[in-house]
Amino acid sequence: MAHKAVSDHCLPPDSAPGLSLKKALDYYLQALRADLRAKGTIESKRIVLDQLSSYAQEHSWPWVEGITTHHLREYLGAIRERPRWFGKQGHGTISTSY
Repeated sequence: MAHKAVSDHCLPPDSAPGLSLKKALDYYLQALRADLRAKGTIESKRIVLDQLSSYAQEHSWPWVEGITTHHLREYLGAIRERPRWFGKQGHGTISTSY
């Protein structure tokens, strides 16, 4: 099976400018379900993407077309500082492999 770019899954061909990250991520998860991905795979991606979407909203990120690598690096740096398991259990920071 050929791999598609994430944007091929996130953005429907008729999407208009001003698409929110949350909506784009919903499109991506719908595409995974349509591609018959395993439920566990979809759920693990949904959890991670919900965290990204919440961070983007809290930090007033722009619409999808305005998100840059700077935004993503900012997010990756922020999660490296968060407690492991997002404060629910354990201590220390998230591992590099995460």
